[in-house]
Amino acid sequence: MMSVIVIDVGWLEHLAAVAGAKVEVDQDGGVAVSPASDQHVIAATRLAIQLAGQMPQDLEVLVEGPRWSPLGALTPSYVPDLAVIARSALDRVDGDYQLDPPPLLIVEILSPATRRRDLGEKLDNYYFGGARIYWTIEVPGLSDVNQPQVTIHRRGPDGWESTGPARSGEVTWPPGMMFETHLAIDFDRLAV
Repeated sequence: MMSVIVIDVGWLEHLAAVAGAKVEVDQDGGVAVSPASDQHVIAATRLAIQLAGQMPQDLEVLVEGPRWSPLGALTPSYVPDLAVIARSALDRVDGDYQLDPPPLLIVEILSPATRRRDLGEKLDNYYFGGARIYWTIEVPGLSDVNQPQVTIHRRGPDGWESTGPARSGEVTWPPGMMFETHLAIDFDRLAV
């Protein structure tokens, strides 16, 4: 049975503004404040630039957002490193962290401080919240890798169907496999 978490939304937003960092609420009601490293910010920004140039007009590519409570209003809320969502999902009132429709893509860049949550709690909650695809990315300087790698989790009927980690370099997907359009990402460009 899931416990109900009550967080003062105004306090949460104030903490994020004062800390100048990402502020999330975990499944136990704990508040996690995590400033991003240079490698983290560079990887997320470079990925966003590549994705934004390939998305149709009705989709939005967002870095460090939007805040999302995938299991409902009084549950954990997360700030994904990157998200691809329908623009219509942003039509919500202040303090409402629901996204309807759910994100098409959520991306978390793994670091020692976030790895366990990104591959555990968030992996599960993003699935139950309806996200279609979840990428976890490892980059040099944050993970024990020599070149960027991505693990792709696609929504299956009974949980995530995971592939990876994909090797570095350019990866392409035909229309319908990842999005309705052709998608090509050069993962080597994500590293500093």
